[in-house]
Amino acid sequence: SIPSSHPLNLGGIGVTGNGCANGLAAQADLIIGVGTRFTDFTSSSKWLYAGATVVTINASSFHAGKLDAIPVVADAREGILALSARLKGYQAAYNGEIEAALAAWDKEYARLASVRYTGKDFVPENKVRMDDALEKFKEATGGEICQTAALALIRKLIPANSVVVAAAGSLPGCMQRMWTTDELYSYNMEYGYSCMGYEIAGAFGSKLACPDKEVYALCGDGSYNMLHSEMLTALQEGKKINVLLFDNASFGCINNLQMGQGVDALCTEARYREGDKPIREGNFMNIDYALSAKGYGYVTYTAKTMEELEFALKDALKQTKPTLIDIKVLPKTMTDGYGGWWNVGCSTLPRTDRGKNALKERKEKLSQARKY
Repeated sequence: SIPSSHPLNLGGIGVTGNGCANGLAAQADLIIGVGTRFTDFTSSSKWLYAGATVVTINASSFHAGKLDAIPVVADAREGILALSARLKGYQAAYNGEIEAALAAWDKEYARLASVRYTGKDFVPENKVRMDDALEKFKEATGGEICQTAALALIRKLIPANSVVVAAAGSLPGCMQRMWTTDELYSYNMEYGYSCMGYEIAGAFGSKLACPDKEVYALCGDGSYNMLHSEMLTALQEGKKINVLLFDNASFGCINNLQMGQGVDALCTEARYREGDKPIREGNFMNIDYALSAKGYGYVTYTAKTMEELEFALKDALKQTKPTLIDIKVLPKTMTDGYGGWWNVGCSTLPRTDRGKNALKERKEKLSQARKY
């Protein structure tokens, strides 16, 4: 709805927001919410701008009344036009802060795009786990791609008017922070309940709606294993979709949430079981998703390096049949929090120092957040 290039577009806000938007929102004394439901993600669990006055413009009186806001029940566009007319000549107090924040985020984006795995000395973006998981993953799969660098390369190489579809895991956060576009209806993100499996079905629907555009489904291996049956439908209907499968050995986002709350990894990684251990802590599995899709009749690629990913993206554009790129991305190389906070439950009777620290932080943040 707002071009990425707009000089006042600071990007995503909240739990999945970037440092640019979250930093300025935390300092704001007035928040105007246009058509927003002020969900946990958008409001950062009612914590990010807890002390600001809130004004809402919403067609729903229910949503307009959230966060103890001054409600304006109206059509979003008409409400903005009426407000603009009343504020004619008004000048905000910002004096270079917006430009400085955007410049800082441009620099951070460039850093995220250039991240490369360097071996044992490598420090990933998400630091909830600092054992040998990355080395073990590379040993099992051969993959050494960092997720942020992969996204930047994808954005650079695919056509500007492409339609991208995503839904669950770490990708909604990474894409809200890193994806840029000025094309209308080109960014299809399921931000409701992180519906795993929406990606490929949504890409097929997007291709029906936009037959002349390249359509990309971006999903993790967790979502792919949940649901990918519409790959067959796309093939039956002769509709080319491109599946970009980010394989980080299962549910990386949930693993982050677990470990961030003081819990060890619990059934959120694609590992083998060792003996009779109750939790699977063996070597990472190396699943050949490209071979799986090849069985359907897709043109497939496996990318373990940035060079292989670049070749696959360029070659996929030459194809007329559906494609799938199996991208082996290192765990914990997704974007991190950037000043957002999410009220995720944790043990109220922790037994470890990590658990005690998680409970302490949660209590502190809840004391700072709005109560309703």
